[in-house]
Amino acid sequence: MTFLYGHEWQNWLMPLAMILFWGLLFYFILSKPQSISVEHKESPLEIAKRWLASGEIDSEEFEQIKQQL
Repeated sequence: MTFLYGHEWQNWLMPLAMILFWGLLFYFILSKPQSISVEHKESPLEIAKRWLASGEIDSEEFEQIKQQL
């Protein structure tokens, strides 16, 4: 009898909202493992080489880092 009061939109709103909720929930659950990837961890020496190449450190600092490692 809800159609008598002009609320017929509520008849399909709740099922639509539930489908949307469960769909988004499953999407986020299933997409999460894909976004967590095992990244290659750079060694300290590789990081120092990258810093040297980009000019963040000079060759003296690079040699000091290399000796400490």
